[in-house]
Amino acid sequence: MKKVCAVLSVVALLAGGLTFPTHAVGLGVASASCATVYPDNDYFFAGLYSGRDFVAVAAATYGSGTPDYYAAVDAEIAYAQEALAASPYGGDDYYYYWGYRTGLRQSR
Repeated sequence: MKKVCAVLSVVALLAGGLTFPTHAVGLGVASASCATVYPDNDYFFAGLYSGRDFVAVAAATYGSGTPDYYAAVDAEIAYAQEALAASPYGGDDYYYYWGYRTGLRQSR
């Protein structure tokens, strides 16, 4: 997602610098949409960092890129998906497991 936002920002910047004033291109809209990827929730960020930490530990334990590493991370992603589906929408568990799954997928 970060790469997509970066590419869109560069395209908007180039188009704005070459042909239009920057306010006509809508740079404010592009940067705002990139900034709102994550919800403003402490449980989400706790889960996000826990997911990233899990992947780092799996890499240290199994070796990054090995079949055991991918099996461990994929199993944890499946667990996070099931826990997210079982959590009531908008609750603390929902945001935690959403962040956890996101952290696992980003760091994989």
